Amino acid sequence: MKCNNYNYENFHYTSDSCLILMSEVRYKKNDFGEMVLVPEETKEEVVSSTFYTNYITAIPFFDDDFFGPHASCEAEWDRTPAGAVPTVITTINGAGDEKIVATFTFLSKSNLLNTAGWREKEIVKNAKYFHIEKADGADMIYFYTESDGDTSEGIFDTKRSIWRG
Repeated sequence: MKCNNYNYENFHYTSDSCLILMSEVRYKKNDFGEMVLVPEETKEEVVSSTFYTNYITAIPFFDDDFFGPHASCEAEWDRTPAGAVPTVITTINGAGDEKIVATFTFLSKSNLLNTAGWREKEIVKNAKYFHIEKADGADMIYFYTESDGDTSEGIFDTKRSIWRG
């Protein structure tokens, strides 16, 4: 559901009950006028509730003349374990040649910790990056605690709500 008349400047989210995953994808227009994915500028990281709040409260400023006369930013709201919150933010610059889509996924920490051993609890506490892959009909979330992101520390199976590997 879109809620573009919402007063985003007063948005405030402080709950620590969810792990917030942000996937930010950038598209640029090619020579044929089509928006194409720029894979090297894709980011997938675990963010704090403060970062999320700051991202959402910045929405009204993207429609300003500073970013060009046709700049726009829209938010789509969804029901999550954190309640009804903005989950997809689409921003288009004033020239219309670049688009950023930020998707926020909220995972209930209690759901993650219910099946976690001591090792997985540390992963949830220290996660910095993530990657989602489809396998066995489920989304597998690979969590990384190191900035190099070479080896995943833990894998959470969203369909079965269990930790793997």
